[in-house]
Amino acid sequence: VEYPPAIWGKLSTNSEDCLRGKCKFIEQCFVYKARGVEEFPHIVVTNYHMLFTDLAVREATGGHAAVLPPYDVLIMDEAHEAKDIAMAFQGFEFTGSKVRWLANRLRGTKIEGASARADRLLNISEHFFNRLVSYQDPQRRDAIIRGPLGWDEDLVRNLKSTSDFLRNHAKSEKPKDDDAKSALARIEKLGEVFLRRCAELSGVCFGEGDPPALPCGMVFYVEKRQRGDVSLCCKGVEVQQFLQDHLFSEKTVIGTSATMTTNGHFMFIASELGLEQGDYAALVAPSPFDPHRMLVLLPSSMPDPRDREAHMQAVAEAVVYLKEQLGGQIMALFTSYKAMNHAAQLLKRRYPESTILVQGEMPKSRIIECFKNTSSAVILATSSFWQGVDIPGKALRCLIIDKFPFLPPTDPVLKYMEDRLGSDGMSAFFDY
Repeated sequence: VEYPPAIWGKLSTNSEDCLRGKCKFIEQCFVYKARGVEEFPHIVVTNYHMLFTDLAVREATGGHAAVLPPYDVLIMDEAHEAKDIAMAFQGFEFTGSKVRWLANRLRGTKIEGASARADRLLNISEHFFNRLVSYQDPQRRDAIIRGPLGWDEDLVRNLKSTSDFLRNHAKSEKPKDDDAKSALARIEKLGEVFLRRCAELSGVCFGEGDPPALPCGMVFYVEKRQRGDVSLCCKGVEVQQFLQDHLFSEKTVIGTSATMTTNGHFMFIASELGLEQGDYAALVAPSPFDPHRMLVLLPSSMPDPRDREAHMQAVAEAVVYLKEQLGGQIMALFTSYKAMNHAAQLLKRRYPESTILVQGEMPKSRIIECFKNTSSAVILATSSFWQGVDIPGKALRCLIIDKFPFLPPTDPVLKYMEDRLGSDGMSAFFDY
């Protein structure tokens, strides 16, 4: 079932909204019931986000709290992704949707003056994001933030004062019953969330120390999304010590992936994860796929990818041609939404009766299920379909890749490493 975001926001919760033991519904909570069943399981299947949430909770509480049950052995599939996800967990994203969530929760407290504060927050944040959307580093002309922004004091002050307003209210009120006690706990929790957003924003706006500088080991940048939204993003780049302290030094870890070796060895991925030569054993297993049953085509007549419009049109025409030849059972993977949507428009115009499945138009699981059950279907997708998609047998006959998904030279983490390695006399191309 798909819900509109406005309704789903009222039905769902997250780690910042959940009261845990203070919630009066904890005995009926499906999540906590599931955790109770899994308290002493033999095997737990989870994802990287839950794994790193668990590690972060254990770190923050000194091991007194956790999300996952205790475990001694960890098997990480697609282990080449571990560092990137850990980097995201060591950072944050400050977005318009998060501000709107705060404003809606603030109004929902029903405290006198809360609605006026919510309106003020939205007005101030709109000014902040309008300014952020045109941000460029004054010297490098890119969207990486290399020093404190020097603004926006009004937004930081608003977040801090609203946090104080909520927490003071929660402490000053005397609950008359369990419902009132639960409501005050939720208000106090919301005040803590406001305080976290304030700390995140203050660090990038005004820096730390004297003279002020951005926090070390972090890369800050502005990201513009497909729908015109803009986000202030932060990633922790130096996560090797975190992984070593909370994962590799305490657990037996098995990492598997089809893309972990570089030139036949594991030294690069090991260094990315903070492992040295003697810290791990390595095995390169043969591929289960028979290369003699596959045909790889590399068209030599395609336009130069730097001519984006011509290349995009040529790829779309190639997808249409292969659809004509094969009838269906094709998956085309793109490195941009623009190229994917262009091919989708062309295919739908040429084949209005065919099943053209486009990422974003329905959930991923439904796209794959529909594709498996429709012999004339075509999937058009981007990054989330590049891995973790299993379409065995004859359901998939042809895979099209518009460009290999190397990071662009403007990627913030790549630029950060380029600057850091360059200052040490090293080359990002050869050493990263």
